[in-house]
Amino acid sequence: MASNLRIGAETGREGESEALLRVFRLKGVPRRGMRRWHARVMSRAVWMPTKEIRKPGRRLILVLATNLRGYRKARQLSQEALAELCGLHRTYVGSVERGERNVTLSSLEVLAKALGVSVPQLLTPQDHDEPSKG
Repeated sequence: MASNLRIGAETGREGESEALLRVFRLKGVPRRGMRRWHARVMSRAVWMPTKEIRKPGRRLILVLATNLRGYRKARQLSQEALAELCGLHRTYVGSVERGERNVTLSSLEVLAKALGVSVPQLLTPQDHDEPSKG
């Protein structure tokens, strides 16, 4: 443990030394080589402030969810059938329709192709007339 404190004290980043030692162990760096490896890593490191991961706006997610469900139902496809056409899992399609997923560009492209629409059409608010139930 004494070496942990020396590594952190040398860099002025005591909290980071524990994390770096875990990385050293995972990478299989021998204990006697840790100081040298630490110095090499620290000399190349670019310390950036931590920030929140960017996510698409809730409105865009809901537009995609609504459009996906509308186009799917217009083509009389089940979530399972659409998923099979796209090569995606059935639960993934359902979670996209509920607005629970951040969809990748490749998934967007595959979904649009399977539905016979363009990606911009999936992301543009549409009026999907659904017959009223009851």
